[in-house]
Amino acid sequence: MSGLIEGLPDAVALRCLARVPLYLHPLLERVSRSWRAAIYSAELFKARQEVGLSEDFLCVCAFEPENKWQLYDPVRNLWSILPVLPSKVRNLAHFGVVSTAGKLFVLGGGSDAVDPSTGDQDGSFATNEVWSFDFLTGQWAQRASMIVPRAMFACCLTGGKIVVAGGFTSCRKSISQAEIYDPEKNVWDPIPDLHLTHNSACSGVVIGGKVHVLHKGLSTVQVLDSLTQCWTVHDYGWLQGPMAVVQGALYVMGHGSMYKQERGAWKVVVSLSEKFRKRIGFAMIGLGDDIYLIGGVIGPDRNWAIESLSDVDVLTLGKSFARTAALRVYFYCRKLIFKTMEDENEQGREAEVAPALISVHPAQHYVTVAVGSDLRVFNLQEGCSVSLVDESTEPLHKDSIRAIRFGANGKLFVSAGDDKLVKIWSTDSWRCLYSVSSEKRVSAVAISNGGRFVCFADKFGIVWVVELDGIHENQALVCKKAEPLLAHYCSIITSLVTAFPKKPLDGAHEIQSFCLAHTEFVSCLTFMCCQDYPLGLLVSGSGDSTVRLWDFTSGSLLHTCEVGTEAGIAQSNGRKEASNTIVTGLCTTPDGSLVAVAIQRQLSRNNAFGLQLFCQNPFCCQSLLWMVMGVSSSQSSGSASLARVKVISGFSQNAAESTEPEPIIVADKEIPGGEQLLLKLQGNLSVEEEVFSAAAEAVKTAMHNLLIKKQYSAERREFRKRGRNDRKDKR
Repeated sequence: MSGLIEGLPDAVALRCLARVPLYLHPLLERVSRSWRAAIYSAELFKARQEVGLSEDFLCVCAFEPENKWQLYDPVRNLWSILPVLPSKVRNLAHFGVVSTAGKLFVLGGGSDAVDPSTGDQDGSFATNEVWSFDFLTGQWAQRASMIVPRAMFACCLTGGKIVVAGGFTSCRKSISQAEIYDPEKNVWDPIPDLHLTHNSACSGVVIGGKVHVLHKGLSTVQVLDSLTQCWTVHDYGWLQGPMAVVQGALYVMGHGSMYKQERGAWKVVVSLSEKFRKRIGFAMIGLGDDIYLIGGVIGPDRNWAIESLSDVDVLTLGKSFARTAALRVYFYCRKLIFKTMEDENEQGREAEVAPALISVHPAQHYVTVAVGSDLRVFNLQEGCSVSLVDESTEPLHKDSIRAIRFGANGKLFVSAGDDKLVKIWSTDSWRCLYSVSSEKRVSAVAISNGGRFVCFADKFGIVWVVELDGIHENQALVCKKAEPLLAHYCSIITSLVTAFPKKPLDGAHEIQSFCLAHTEFVSCLTFMCCQDYPLGLLVSGSGDSTVRLWDFTSGSLLHTCEVGTEAGIAQSNGRKEASNTIVTGLCTTPDGSLVAVAIQRQLSRNNAFGLQLFCQNPFCCQSLLWMVMGVSSSQSSGSASLARVKVISGFSQNAAESTEPEPIIVADKEIPGGEQLLLKLQGNLSVEEEVFSAAAEAVKTAMHNLLIKKQYSAERREFRKRGRNDRKDKR
């Protein structure tokens, strides 16, 4: 690949070629031999990942011609035909199909061919063959075979690995065996068997990063825990019918309607016409914000006539079906797969996890914990859980909650996160009074002391403010529009504390000072009281393993605590060792004598300006330090949530009067609210330590990914703009 583009280094030229859409590659390879070699090279795929180019396609296998796959580009509304799958099995059917790392994988299945002279079916009922198609080279390759031949089985992609379970083996016997495939190593490994099997076809969907296996005719669902690789059986009461997952939500077609699952209930999205009710043998899948129905047949009618379809119908959520282009050669749809060239990144989003959050009422009336999209509230005064009232069309939160906070007077509570919604609650009735739609995912929130203003920050680097009309318990839900307070359009805002300007709706156009000293990202901020500084001081934590104390009015650095060093001393029995400790949260005692710091390490202590270091998400209220350690997949169900609440006492002492305050971890039974509180906030009373160890690594990865600004191609950006809230307003 020398001299790709005259005057440019090959590395730069390759990145230029990487930006060319896939459908133009046949033209590029005709330019020269070096371009042809570049187009078919693994380096080009890596370059496409580096420049953030992502193209989405539908891959369809039709009944005729046999083993022929067709590729649909939804951006350009183009169809193309792939080379024939070189399997020895004729009319391959009942197989599994997924896509990862720029390749299409076709697994197992059996022959659907029939001898025209005898009417007998081909004897190849199940195979263990695995094939992959490379979209850059345009070639099929045979991969390592499955351990067990199978057809009509569940096949899902999770964490970049392929999981297969259940189905029927070559002797037409239902099986419970499951196995997992690593595409990079080209190796299959067995995993625990399903608990239940049934003499019917099974299928699988991934929700919240977890594999869900269903058998036709059974109401039970078997869920694979990706951390422990163990199956659990649940009776969710899911509807039977074709399924698709769109933006983490499950949609099912049945009983003449399209249904969406919302927190255990089923909501009718659209009623289907008579033609759709008679349609069978079609493929259904989610792509972006749409659901695609492809092919199938209509019938049989009274004369047993069957009408083959080559139609492609699209349901844009909230609208009725609209017809799109027809397939070139299409009679009976067998399988459909949503394929992404940067599938690793897309899978990471699907399985993305968020750390648990905790906030305590200023007067310690309530404790709230957010785990994923689940918001849990416990009434400490009455010793009972609290039910939230939300009258919006999309109740509660649909995606991971990233920020929660009580107001200074305790009358308001705010929650916000990845679903681009800011919800403002009254703590007297726990009714959602206001809902604010954000253009981007929300990363931080703050409430003015009087509760008149709420501001929030997003991943695009903008701080927004909204003015409230007061608290009226009987008012209907009000949808408010936010105004920009401060915009730097630079990067994600990770933390937000504010002493609101006098007229916040006019914006904040003056920067009072710059606090410059951290060498890595600033992860968290908090104010602390100090008698010598009337406006207080600012404490900041960072990924550079330091906590710094500032006079924010002048930008002066007053003190630095090397958290990494302190944590290293605690973990190495007195030996100083470097420690790449990330500070993830901060809070202070009311008198400003102590600071609690959340870190991704073990417990440590430091006397520098009364600093105490603890493990996860601290919130200090009166003499108690409340902490939550936990994680949840976005869109996960309550059973998938992982949370552990801890309370530490001994924070009422003034550090100036005591040289060595002694915090004490409160036993679970002695925690305010006792086991009832733990059951509500944690979901259960005990959590295994091994599970937390695995979850901690997932949290680190998720927090790292949160700080990365993703790059997208022009086509991908246009595709993503369809779901932007600011574009919706303009339409």
